[in-house]
Amino acid sequence: MQHDHEIAPAHVKRVRVTTFHEAVRLNCRFPQSTEEAQYSLPFPLAAALVHGRLGVAELTGAGLTDPAVGQLVERVEMNEAPEYNQRFPAKRLARVEIETLDGGIFNSGDFEADWEAGSPPSDSELIKKFRRLAGEQLPDDRAEKLEHAVWHCEELPELSKLLTLLMPPRTKD
Repeated sequence: MQHDHEIAPAHVKRVRVTTFHEAVRLNCRFPQSTEEAQYSLPFPLAAALVHGRLGVAELTGAGLTDPAVGQLVERVEMNEAPEYNQRFPAKRLARVEIETLDGGIFNSGDFEADWEAGSPPSDSELIKKFRRLAGEQLPDDRAEKLEHAVWHCEELPELSKLLTLLMPPRTKD
């Protein structure tokens, strides 16, 4: 919605998230760790709105204390919907409404997160996501080698090659 309607984070008055009970409980507003951020709805929502994306940088380190995200997270409301509760766990539905300072209201309508059990990602979608996230943290050549090793792990003669790619390079003292 943000991209479709060109909604600037500074113009957001309120974000209303309506969803099922279990999701409403994921209401950690100021996570102190990446793990807490991953089990939050308001924080990553605010981070995605502020940065126009959600990746490693938004959920780690300085991203956890970004003042612009902190200001926006205060304007996120979490609401439970009985009709979504009735459909859970078969369906994990939500609706997001963004209200802007000038009175605009943008409503997502009912939606379900991508890649639920009944609609897993395609191989190309997984590779695209891996490349986006790995590219934030690893040099291109290492990310390519890791992608190949993971995608073809059954062909690895031993696990050490994969582990070497996962470990940070040794620094010279």
